[in-house]
Amino acid sequence: MSILPASPIDISCYVEPLTGFFQSIFLHATETASSMSHPIYEKTEKGREEITTRKYHLSPKLRTLLVLIDGERAADKVLQEIAPLGLNEQSLSELVAQDYIRQKH
Repeated sequence: MSILPASPIDISCYVEPLTGFFQSIFLHATETASSMSHPIYEKTEKGREEITTRKYHLSPKLRTLLVLIDGERAADKVLQEIAPLGLNEQSLSELVAQDYIRQKH
């Protein structure tokens, strides 16, 4: 006597909802890991003031980077946009050191 059914059982109605569930968990985990390894920066009061008034005479390239810092996108995404200008992580570090931006918490 066999415990296996005589014909195959279609389990797709059980698997597909689980696939979507696990996919959403995976996407959330990868987004979280990405934001941990690539921080999100936001403008400080000084940074917002520079954008509005140009009071501190930031160089045009660094000012462009400052404009792109929106408190929403990870630093690696912003850096991809400005790479053709020759800006990189060092440029972000300069903005942090000069108190134009800070890591978002």
